[in-house]
Amino acid sequence: MHIEEVVLLASLALIKARALATKVVQENILATWEFTDWTLSQMVADRAAYNAQEVLAAVKDSNEAAARGTLNAAMDQLHYNTKIGVAGGKAHFHADPVNSARFARLLASEQDVEGRLTEALELKTAWENSDVTWKPTNALTLAAFQAEYAAAVALRDALVDAQDEASAASKVKNVLANGLWGNCVRWYEVATTIYAENTAIGADIRAQIPVSPAAQAPAQAVISVATSPAAGAVHLEYDAEHATSWDVLHKGPGDPAFTNVATDALVKVYDATGLPAGAHDYKVVGRNSKDDGPASAVSTVAVG
Repeated sequence: MHIEEVVLLASLALIKARALATKVVQENILATWEFTDWTLSQMVADRAAYNAQEVLAAVKDSNEAAARGTLNAAMDQLHYNTKIGVAGGKAHFHADPVNSARFARLLASEQDVEGRLTEALELKTAWENSDVTWKPTNALTLAAFQAEYAAAVALRDALVDAQDEASAASKVKNVLANGLWGNCVRWYEVATTIYAENTAIGADIRAQIPVSPAAQAPAQAVISVATSPAAGAVHLEYDAEHATSWDVLHKGPGDPAFTNVATDALVKVYDATGLPAGAHDYKVVGRNSKDDGPASAVSTVAVG
């Protein structure tokens, strides 16, 4: 299935930073003015929808990568057994004119998935039409090769499905991002028309909302404080030069991977309570309108 790509109107980093800054400024001036075509509640809902889709798209990308890895491993094994079958068949049937002709044209030299599947299918077909009891090794029977080929085809199809799902999720993510961008642009145009540059609100709007990428991405984030001030509690302090917001990622005892516990945080501190006892790992990523910076080194907090 072909999924048409959606071209972004700006970089994702700039769109996300501008949407966050627009929300913050709108919150600050809500008592004075609110853009009725894109209210604060709509901003919050649209950003939440985008963030959820971004998480889903990352999951779909991970699924695609996992499907590709599984297929590649299976294809390597299938290709290896195809080479054994082709070489063994040519040697075994060399004195049999009919079967020798079947195997003589077989190859096992392709490098891509479809080419290797074609070669495996050709070997399977030749084998099925010759001596089905022959086997080049004790383990490599016709039945085993047929099952291996069928499994590889299923894994190829699973990768195609995973690719389609990843593409579809990415398309929705980009559509939502473009929607954020368009609303941000309209909000800014109206707000800067209402509030001149020489007014306090007008100056704040122009200073706080990025309309072009930052000159440089954030530096690597640094966690300067990582403590457990009380049972079940964690306190972090962090920073990253040039960052305007931060993500905090956490991996608790027994967790398989890090997960976001704070997204686009505007403060340089993070507190959590109610945590189970054990070692809790944290890392922080700084973000601005140009890009995400490198993640901090992992800080481990012993929670009692």
